Amino acid sequence: MAIVGTPGLSSPTNLAVSSTSARSATLTWDKIPNAIVYRVYYTSSISTPSIDSSGNLTQILSATDPSVVPESTSEITRLNNVDTPLVLSNLKLGIPYKFIVTAVSGTGESLASSIVSIAEVIPTQVQRQRGIWTVGGLQDSYTSAVSAVDLYDPDTSTWFSGLTSLPTPVSFAGIAGVRNSLIIAGGFTSSGSVSGLTQVYDVLADKWSNKLQGPASLRANMSASAVNGKVFFLGGTTTSNTSAWAGSTATDIYDVANNTWSTGLAFGATGSGRASTIVGNVVYNNGGRTAAAVVGTTHDGYMIASNALTTGNIEVVLSTGRTGHSLVSYTNSVLSEMWSIGGVTAITGVLSSGIASGTITAYTPTTLVQALSNPFSAGATWTTNPPQLTSAMGFGSAVVDPRNGNVYYSGGNSNSALPTSPAGNTMFIKSNFVTKEPWVSLTNLPTKRWGHQILILQ
Repeated sequence: MAIVGTPGLSSPTNLAVSSTSARSATLTWDKIPNAIVYRVYYTSSISTPSIDSSGNLTQILSATDPSVVPESTSEITRLNNVDTPLVLSNLKLGIPYKFIVTAVSGTGESLASSIVSIAEVIPTQVQRQRGIWTVGGLQDSYTSAVSAVDLYDPDTSTWFSGLTSLPTPVSFAGIAGVRNSLIIAGGFTSSGSVSGLTQVYDVLADKWSNKLQGPASLRANMSASAVNGKVFFLGGTTTSNTSAWAGSTATDIYDVANNTWSTGLAFGATGSGRASTIVGNVVYNNGGRTAAAVVGTTHDGYMIASNALTTGNIEVVLSTGRTGHSLVSYTNSVLSEMWSIGGVTAITGVLSSGIASGTITAYTPTTLVQALSNPFSAGATWTTNPPQLTSAMGFGSAVVDPRNGNVYYSGGNSNSALPTSPAGNTMFIKSNFVTKEPWVSLTNLPTKRWGHQILILQ
C-alpha cells in the first residue's frame, strides 16, 4: 500500500539507524520545513508483507479502503507524533528490521523516506554466544532472589543489564550453559522453598521454557558443570533454606537436546556446596559442607565415559577446607590446571540448608586462590601462585573464557556474620591462567549478587 504524499511536503532525508543499547534502535533524520511531527513505520524484514523498494508499505488489508495506512498490524508498526532522534525499545533479538519515516503537516503526510535497515540490535547473536551470563543469586537476604539476567561482552567491555528475567527467580541453583541454552535447575525461591523447576532460556530464540523436572530440580546448593550437551549436577541439599541441613550424594545428568534425565554413580558421602569443573571428561569437585556446620577438604572425580568414580583418594584434597568457593580450569599447549577461588573456610551455628538462615550463623570468608596442575593426583600440590583476592569473599562465582584463559570473578558476600546483615557485592574482576596477572577491576555488576552463577556457553 502506497503513501500518496502531500504536495509541497518533502520526504525526510538522511534517515539513519544504530543500536547502542540492549534491545533498542535509535533513528535519526533531517527535519523538514513545514513538518509538525513525523511518523515512523518499521517491520522485520523476515515478516511479510514488508517495505518494498519504492518505499511502499504492502500488506493484506481487510479494510474496504486500501489507501488507509494502519496504526499497526502484526507485520508493520506505525508510530505517530514522533520526532528525531527516536529510540525504539524492546525490539526482538537476532532479527533484522527495516524503517521508513514520513513528515506530517496540517495538510497531510509526505512520501516515505528512503529505507534503512539493521541486521540485528545489540547484543548480537555473536555477543550472546561469547558473552558472560550472570544468573540467579540474592541481593541481600533469602527473600531477595534476583530475577534480572545480565550479559557482559568481554570483547567490548559492555554490560547488557536485565537482558532477560528468570521466570522464577532462584538462588543457590544448579546453573550451566549448554550450546545456546542456559539451564537453571532447582535453587531456593524468595519464599525459601526449592523451586522444583528446570528453567531453560534459549539464547538465540530469546525464549524461556520449563523443561522436564528432574531430581536436581528438587535440590539447591549443588554444583553444575557442562560438556557435550549434558549438565552434571552433584550433591546439594534437599530441604528448604530454613529446614535442617540434608545433604545429597546424587549425580544427576540432564541431556539438554533430548530433555531427559539420567542418574550417574552416586558419591559415598553426602555433601552440599561443592564446586566442580570438567577436565578431560572427568567432573572434578571439591570442598563443600559435609555436615550442617562442617566445611570439607575432599576432592573427588566422576568419570563420565565409564560412569565411575576416581576412587582411592586419587585427587589432592584441598589444603584448606572451603565451601561457597569457585572451581575453574583451563588447558592449552602450555598448561593444564584448575583454580579454587575464594569461599568460606569455617562456619558456625549453621543447622539449616540455607547458609544465611538461623539466628547465630557466622562464617569466615577468605581471599585464598590456589592452583593445582594436571594430573591432579598424588605428587601434585595446591599452590598460591595465582593472584589472591584483594577482599575476602564467599559465594561469588568464577568463569574462564576458553579462547584466552581469562578468569572472571564476580559478586559474593564478604560479611562474616549472618543473617544479621547479608549483602551481595557488585565486584567484577579479571586475571589470566597463563600470565597470572593481578586481578584487574572491571565495570561492576549491574546488580549486586551472591549465591549466583556466571557462565559462558559451552
